[in-house]
Amino acid sequence: MADGATLMCRTGLGPDELARLDDFGGRSGGLFTDVDGHHYGFEHAPPGDGGLTTEVDHLVLVVADLAESVAYYGSVLGLRLLDRDGTSARFGTGTIDLVLRQGTSAPDGRPLRYDACLPVFYTADVVAAEAELSARGLRTRGLGFSDIGGTARFTDPSGHVLCLYQPSAESLAWGSGQKVMELMTSAPRAHR
Repeated sequence: MADGATLMCRTGLGPDELARLDDFGGRSGGLFTDVDGHHYGFEHAPPGDGGLTTEVDHLVLVVADLAESVAYYGSVLGLRLLDRDGTSARFGTGTIDLVLRQGTSAPDGRPLRYDACLPVFYTADVVAAEAELSARGLRTRGLGFSDIGGTARFTDPSGHVLCLYQPSAESLAWGSGQKVMELMTSAPRAHR
């Protein structure tokens, strides 16, 4: 089995530099799959893109029923639909775009698994966000609180597990806290 998710990156790295990945899995065109079945796509960044080495651009989730998934991500989660064609739909999340792609297998052809990638949506108030989304039809596994903060996990119509997350004050003091704060306060990205 392999992930039903692909992390897509824009990169300034050339083919020779990307060949270093071959020691950790396999490449086919711009797709790299590691030995654990995690997928990473690489799209070449145009020259003059600010000296870009590699950055995450969007996340692709394989979905069983595109129409059902578009309705769920738009109406229930409230994400903004940016583009749609016959086999995919792109939603804006404020940071990276989320692309839903209709399919029945992982990008490398293997059977799908839906629980190896956990997309996380930051919220300043997980209790209020869970209540608002529940009123629109979201069914979470309940709210959980620990030293990392508050979470509410839920499953989309295809089986992908996602999470609402409110970091705790304690977690923001940890080494990773600076990066979490940076992500929380960054301006929404413009759609490419």
